[in-house]
Amino acid sequence: MAARFFTKSPSILLKAFDEKIAQKEREGSITTWVKNHQGYYTHVSPQWGKKAYFKANPDFKDRLVFNVVPPAGEKVESDVYAYYHGHLISTFISHFADKFTVGAAGAEPTPQDRLISKSA
Repeated sequence: MAARFFTKSPSILLKAFDEKIAQKEREGSITTWVKNHQGYYTHVSPQWGKKAYFKANPDFKDRLVFNVVPPAGEKVESDVYAYYHGHLISTFISHFADKFTVGAAGAEPTPQDRLISKSA
């Protein structure tokens, strides 16, 4: 269930994402995602906000990976998974199309994904 962005520079792509989220000038910024104090990303809309989180992993040579993490005491439902992964890929295509070659999301969880909170 990870979202993957194949790139020659995973750390640079993640830095660009962080900069667009933090950008004060509205034009060109990313306003639909936020990074919390733990370094996890979540959507900000009233309907989808904080229903799941992404933990970024730029430590691969050829890709930036976002693994899903559930909110404390909850689990990530399939509609939330679909929205989060689809919207993240859409965001990256809209803002960073020149910085990666392929954006993909798998239908099955990877060993690094957590669908159910440890406290659920």
